[in-house]
Amino acid sequence: AIIRLAKTRWPESKISSSARTPSALIWRAISRNIAGVFVMTGLVRVYWLFAGNQFERLPALFPVRKRDWVNLVTQVKYYLMIHPERAPHYIGHNPLQQLSYTTTYVVSIVVMLTGFAMYGQAEPGGFFYTITQPLTLAVGGIQVVRLVHHLCVWWFIIFPIMHIYLVIRKEVTERGGGLSG
Repeated sequence: AIIRLAKTRWPESKISSSARTPSALIWRAISRNIAGVFVMTGLVRVYWLFAGNQFERLPALFPVRKRDWVNLVTQVKYYLMIHPERAPHYIGHNPLQQLSYTTTYVVSIVVMLTGFAMYGQAEPGGFFYTITQPLTLAVGGIQVVRLVHHLCVWWFIIFPIMHIYLVIRKEVTERGGGLSG
């Protein structure tokens, strides 16, 4: 099904004329190709949650320990430079990083489900339509699905910008972050 998603084209006869403009078709093709890469990357990441080293496994990326929740506020204060001297030391991911990755995984699942739901609309009665129609109906229709998908995709634009900033900030303030090792 995933390979089919990456290779198939939207049946043009089932797309409204306003959505068949060259730019709409190009963006749809780009989105479909990104979706294929995104799903395959997600499957590899799920594998590494169980087979990776201690910094890639499930407990290291989700704030499940009590100490992580306690240190989360302290870590936020550190990043906001309210109390930069009081940051807890972590080897691996700190609580805010863990929460960011947890958010990324949740948003990824929502993006995939809503993306498959929109993809299924091109072929009513098809595989993706059948498995995602209950979701579409539960949330209030395809427009709600599209809006949720659009808003969640913004996370993948905002997160890398925040990530790069925080990596550079840590490198400058601590002189030994992830870049200089």
